[in-house]
Amino acid sequence: MEPLYLLIAAGAFALTRKKTAASPAAPTGGGGGAPPPPVPASQRVAIIKSLWQNQIPGLDYVRYALFIGQRESGSNYRPKHSGAIKKGYPLGMNDHGYAGMYQMGAAALETHKYIKAGTCARKGTGGNHQILTTLENWTDRCPGGIEQFMNTPEIQERAMLEMTIGNYRGLKRNGVVTDASAPKVKAGYLSAAHLKGVGGAIALSKGNATSDAYGTSTDVYYAGGSSSQLV
Repeated sequence: MEPLYLLIAAGAFALTRKKTAASPAAPTGGGGGAPPPPVPASQRVAIIKSLWQNQIPGLDYVRYALFIGQRESGSNYRPKHSGAIKKGYPLGMNDHGYAGMYQMGAAALETHKYIKAGTCARKGTGGNHQILTTLENWTDRCPGGIEQFMNTPEIQERAMLEMTIGNYRGLKRNGVVTDASAPKVKAGYLSAAHLKGVGGAIALSKGNATSDAYGTSTDVYYAGGSSSQLV
């Protein structure tokens, strides 16, 4: 693997927000035990490259994905989060029920057809944790549910790429970026959108930074995402 990617994967752009590896033997419910060892950076980069087809012109997506993964989970596919452990959530979730390397929620996974359409809007389905830990809510894109999702790097990377492409299209529709925008600008607003959705990135483009439940601001994510690009 290229030395530059290895540096990023090791945390060259680390801006830890929450301390939240994929292994079939990873501990399940209750969040107990030590998290499994991280997947080697070279393996992770190979997975990302196998999915990337220059869907966002000019973006160094590998660098971008490595930054987001480091920021969200310390580059672990099944990170350990102390607040989630106290709630008895599965290893790999945070205490708001967001899961995996990129801390994805039920709404994003439903948008990209990992969770069945209409699940999040249906009364009685609960929040992220309840939706994601109910096996019947998952589609045939991940039929083993949350355990398969958190133990399978390829599924997590595919979902992350699809979410990023969807966010990029939303940013383009709203005039925040264009295909001609500098990679640093694209990565900055994509990072803001990862944190607070396309709406949060749009607000940031108008000078209104917003924060997530942990108090992390979209302008902080913008700066980190922008720094992941060389130009």
